[in-house]
Amino acid sequence: MSIQFRCAQCHTRISVPDSAAGRHGHCDHCGAELNVPRPGTIIHFACPKCHTQIAVPAERAGAKGRCVKCEAPLYVPNESTVCPTDPERLGPAWSQFRHDSRQTGRSRFSGPHVGNLKWQSVVRGEVSGSPAIGADDTIYVGTSGGTVCALYPNGDTKWEFETGGPVRSPAIAPDGTVYVGSQDGNLYALSPTGHHRWSYHVGHPITGSPCVGQDGNIYVGAKGVYAVTPDGRAKWQAPTAKEIASSPAVGRDGCVFAGGVDGCVHAFYGDGTVKWQYVAGGPVQGSPAVSKTGTVYFGSLDHSFYALDPEGELKWAHATGGEIHSSPAIGRDGTVYVGSDDHCIYAWERDGTERWGCEADQMVRSSPAMGFDGLVYIGSRGGRIMAIGRDGEVRWKYSAGGRVHSSAIGSDGGLYVGAADGRLYAFEDGQDWHQ
Repeated sequence: MSIQFRCAQCHTRISVPDSAAGRHGHCDHCGAELNVPRPGTIIHFACPKCHTQIAVPAERAGAKGRCVKCEAPLYVPNESTVCPTDPERLGPAWSQFRHDSRQTGRSRFSGPHVGNLKWQSVVRGEVSGSPAIGADDTIYVGTSGGTVCALYPNGDTKWEFETGGPVRSPAIAPDGTVYVGSQDGNLYALSPTGHHRWSYHVGHPITGSPCVGQDGNIYVGAKGVYAVTPDGRAKWQAPTAKEIASSPAVGRDGCVFAGGVDGCVHAFYGDGTVKWQYVAGGPVQGSPAVSKTGTVYFGSLDHSFYALDPEGELKWAHATGGEIHSSPAIGRDGTVYVGSDDHCIYAWERDGTERWGCEADQMVRSSPAMGFDGLVYIGSRGGRIMAIGRDGEVRWKYSAGGRVHSSAIGSDGGLYVGAADGRLYAFEDGQDWHQ
């Protein structure tokens, strides 16, 4: 028996033995990366025109058809490119700095396989965090000028809100409330239409981004970690010796993790009491990321990347050739990705085995964003935006007008990247990438 399907890139018919089901490989004709479908399973993907989710048997991989809703022509991919769940029930496409409260940097949607620039929009100042993308595809960005900008999916300005200091990444609650931390010392809550709902004054500059937990509370770092309720009341405050420069992460068990300029990763129980502290060899500028099993990943300015177990014990660590300002991303298979000042992006297996290293043109201080299909998007201080495959090979690259910080993936499959030139860049495949 054999498995027969078509390459989703060049549509060449492929026949492989049953034993190859689920394996990763490349098309012999065009070299495209692909996964051999498993017979009897379902492939979930979205129409490139109207974004309706479609489910077909795996045996139809690579086949040509039409969308059941808008009748647009399309090709079935070789594997699922979206989670098999209705996006309308899942809320925002990219709700906060690293996508979710565990700060995984991983989307439930696949991003562009070709780096076609869709549009670029000028905003009021450097974009030094990632955009947040709402359930209605509104894009929210913070700027160094203290402005929160909301943009329509076509890049036009929807509204703006001024704070008294630089703003990094906004965060979006399930009800659409937009939270932003500012270096003026305030946490702001805004309505989806840009109206001010409340402010909470922490008394110290907020240099990171808020995190909206599964419990609905907002967690933010300043001179300590603050937990604030959705109506703007203090839940708890946990002081730290020095500033928390990044966004906290919240694990599945409700524990809160934050990296500090003091070189510590601080872990707190859900009530704000200290669970543990881990001392690295230098400041922790990026946000920790928490796996579904509770492993905590982070990089430090001591040039090393760390993996801790849920109790704060070291599982493994690797030295790189430069400081690590980047926040890691965690793949569906547990692989972790991070950038370093040594001009390299690293991928490590969950057990610490190095999978690959990919060279960039300059230091990589941005944080990787990962699509559902495994493509990793990251930028450099030189303004180079790159898409990297699961094999560590660069799929496409684009030069922006300034250093790149972080990016986000929308429900339309678009990639949205902020840069130091005061622009937000939007990329798309241009046409269905399967064609």
